[in-house]
Amino acid sequence: DAGSKEYISLDNGTIIMVKMGKGIVNIQKFDANKNIEVARKMYNDLPKTAFFIDAIKLENRIYYIYSVVEKSTKGFKVYAREIDTENLAFKTPTELIKTSRAVVAAPSNGNLAEMKVGFAAFGGRDKFIVHKSFDESKVMITYRSSPISKSDAKNKDEIGFFVFDNNMRKIWGNEVKMPYTEKEMNNVGYSVSKSGQAMMLAANRTKKKYEAFIINSDEKLVINELDLSTEQLVKNIHIKEDLSGNFKCVGFYA
Repeated sequence: DAGSKEYISLDNGTIIMVKMGKGIVNIQKFDANKNIEVARKMYNDLPKTAFFIDAIKLENRIYYIYSVVEKSTKGFKVYAREIDTENLAFKTPTELIKTSRAVVAAPSNGNLAEMKVGFAAFGGRDKFIVHKSFDESKVMITYRSSPISKSDAKNKDEIGFFVFDNNMRKIWGNEVKMPYTEKEMNNVGYSVSKSGQAMMLAANRTKKKYEAFIINSDEKLVINELDLSTEQLVKNIHIKEDLSGNFKCVGFYA
């Protein structure tokens, strides 16, 4: 057993299983047609402060994404390591992100019933969220920097938006300051398009409306007001890109 367990199916009937616990990564390969384990390898070369974020498939390639604590700054570095699906080789890590300071836990993406944002003792999935475009050509990693001010009425969130291609090469990325204070808005969800455009959904408490923030590679934030009131009882909203490259807001409300 392990603290994190990921199962990824490939197009040829192969399943790759990735487990991580206490700095050790176990990778297993299964033949789903024959119901047998084909191979198994263990790696223990990750730093002791490494925490699992996600394992994603991009065009039949698998990337293992994890964070490492920087003790001197209390910040994080985020890395990706490709897993060779033929021989289960764990390739050399590539640094994706270095945060400017500590990162705090983010809410569950799109679930407004779990909007309790706070500090967490560890790094990983509670701090960094990975998003893929509809065609899996773009990957975006988002996170929330530790607030400068502890007062919600004064602090404006700084959200990290980092966009990569499907070889995990950086296209653009930075920490973007929000236009409102924490008291004035709720961060609801995120998405990335196949063109590399980022969208963030926010609930504007002052206007009592939901708004879509668009961030392009120039890192400028554009606000679009949506025709959905925050006074409606919303359970969850997810932003999804469709085949034409448009963003769709999907969820349940009363």
